[in-house]
Amino acid sequence: MNRKDIELELMKHDNTVLSFPDRGPWGSSSYRGNCSGWIPAFFIWKYGAAKVAEIFAGGGTTYDVCKDMGVSYTGIDLNPNPVRDRIISMDILDETKELPDGFYDADMLFLHPPYPSIHDVHYANSMWKDAFGVTSGDIQEMSWEKGMNAVNKAVMRGYAAMQ
Repeated sequence: MNRKDIELELMKHDNTVLSFPDRGPWGSSSYRGNCSGWIPAFFIWKYGAAKVAEIFAGGGTTYDVCKDMGVSYTGIDLNPNPVRDRIISMDILDETKELPDGFYDADMLFLHPPYPSIHDVHYANSMWKDAFGVTSGDIQEMSWEKGMNAVNKAVMRGYAAMQ
């Protein structure tokens, strides 16, 4: 889609409750639990974001939205073989690793985190193969309490990187 068509559709849904009839043409619907591309598109449009950083980039939905809207994008994901070229393999919980440069000048940080302890949805060794032993950092596989603490840590780390 082009930016003009995206914005025309978003104008129809400019409300306090976001509801879209479909997930849009972005990302991979086979990547279980991912959100509709209309959600990041709405926030990019509503707040005029020009540079987006994303934690938990997963199936590439926000990357695809940014590409169609002409917005700069940097994303990270635990997957050692990310699905898009602008997604960097990184464990957000590993504080010995510096966030990519795109996080430090982003004007919007988007994240749709995995759901801790929902046992019928798996990413590591399901959506992607863990050939590098990173499964221990997969929030999806953590208990609810540990996973929510990890999500909070990820949010604060991303927030601290922003201008």
